[in-house]
This record gives sequence, C-alpha cells and structure tokens, in this order.
Amino acid sequence: MIEIYQKTIKSSALAKIDSCKPGSFIYALSPTKEELEKMSQDFNLDLGLLNDAVDPNEVPRMEYRNNIAYIFTRVPIHENGGAITMPILIILSETYLALITKHQPPFMETFLQEKIDFCTTQKIKMFTQIFSEINSLYYNFLNEINKKARHIISLNPHRIDNEDILRLVKYENMLNDFLSALIPTNTILQNILSGKFFKLFPEDQDLIEDMFLLNGQLLELSKSNLHTIESIRSGYSTILSNNLNRIMKILTAWTIILTIPTMVSSFFGMNIALPLQDHPLAFFLVIMICLISCTGVIWFFTKSKWM
Repeated sequence: MIEIYQKTIKSSALAKIDSCKPGSFIYALSPTKEELEKMSQDFNLDLGLLNDAVDPNEVPRMEYRNNIAYIFTRVPIHENGGAITMPILIILSETYLALITKHQPPFMETFLQEKIDFCTTQKIKMFTQIFSEINSLYYNFLNEINKKARHIISLNPHRIDNEDILRLVKYENMLNDFLSALIPTNTILQNILSGKFFKLFPEDQDLIEDMFLLNGQLLELSKSNLHTIESIRSGYSTILSNNLNRIMKILTAWTIILTIPTMVSSFFGMNIALPLQDHPLAFFLVIMICLISCTGVIWFFTKSKWM
C-alpha cells in the first residue's frame, strides 16, 4: 500500500493526494514487489535499496545516491511479551519525504491522526519528528526493561528459579538488539550533521543536534541497563554456585561420617575371632565406638566450617 499525503503550513488538516507534489510525504506500508518497482520508476529511486527496506535483517545505515538520502534505521516494537526491532527506510529528497516499512511503526498513527503538529513541506523538521518518536519508543522500552529487571531481584534476591534467569537473558538480548540499532544510527546523525550530504539551515541543524544528543543518551542508558542486568545475572550465578558448593560439602561430610559406622560394622562382621566377641556388652561397645568416632568427625567438620 502506497499513500501520498501533504500538509502545508497554511493547511488545517493532512490531505491525501493522488500524485506526488513538492513537499509531499510518501508512506509505503508493506509494499509489494510491483509497488516497489513502480516507486523506483516514478520517483527515480534505487530499487535495490527499496527492497532492502522490507528485509527484516537490514541494519541501520545511510546511502546517498543521485541527491537522495536513503536512511535505514530500526524501530522497537512489542512481540511475544518482549521487544524486537524492525527496519524502516526514510528517504529524503529535494522535493519530498518518504517512509517505507514492512510493518506499521507505532508512531505512524500519531502522524496520520494528526496528534502531533507537523508539515510535510518542512522535510527536515518532519524527519526529526519521526526520529523523536522513534527515540521515545526506545526510551519507554528501556525504562520498562530496567523496572522489570530490578523487580526480579527485589522480590527474592536469595532464591531464584530458571524463569528468572530466562527473563534476564531475554532482557539482555533485547538490549543488545537495541544497541545494534542505536550505534549505527548515531553515526548516521553525525554524518547528517557534517553537512556533506545536504545543506542544513540553522534551525534544522539545531534539531539534528538535539536528535544526536538524545540518541547518545539512549546509547548510554542501554549500556547502563545491560551492565545492570549482567551484574544481576552474574550475582545470581555466584549465589547458585555458592549454594551448590555448600550442598556438595555437606553431602561429602555426611558421606565421610556415615562411612565410619559402615567400616566398624564391616570389621566386626567378619567371621573370624575378634576382640570383645565373647563380651556380653560387645554390641553396645561397638555402637559407642561408632558414636564417639562420628561425634569427633562432626566436631572437626563443624570447627573447620564444613558443616
């Protein structure tokens, strides 16, 4: 589906138009192969780059061909109780702004329903507004992950189960996915600020600089959350290892303790002449020997902090 919109400074509402005019916004949602070929022909766009826009594994980057900037980035979305990032392509030309994506980003309703004040004729400003919405999504996801990770450890820091570990691993994977999107995006914004690709007015320069700084903050927040989760998971691993070592020490100690009466009873169970075999209290004496020996070993292990 390909739709073309336009809204000028003097317009009161966003209008859908039939053909592309200067200052238009082209929105291609889950376009077919034929629609991408038509876009390539109608707007003189690179077909290979358009096809990359619907590739789920596409990485953020920027291409500049024939005075047209192709900006690939990734947007976080909810999926299966977690979050993943999906690619979108933003095209900046001298006359229009275009957005191509396979799945509708959450922020597009904000623009299509005019919940935010924007003009399609102000391409750079609208571009920064789109990036601002993307950054807001990242910020919300990062705060949510941080709260959930801290909630896990606050419930019971000394007793954890496999579900807690799996949740932490899932959050760690999400943060790594965010970082793999935010780091190249930071480079993209830096390249735009350099002015090598298209001229920026002072107002546009300020907007891009704000996006660059905010993206840097998101990078630091992602790294901080990742470090926190890694620390929590490392702490859990240490606790589990310590508990396992303690259990093994206790089991080893009791194995040694129980070996003593086994050896004594085996010794006196031999069918040969033995000391005390004719003594009327031989059984009780053997029991006493076992008890005294076991008590001595238990005292030694306790003193040595094995038990």
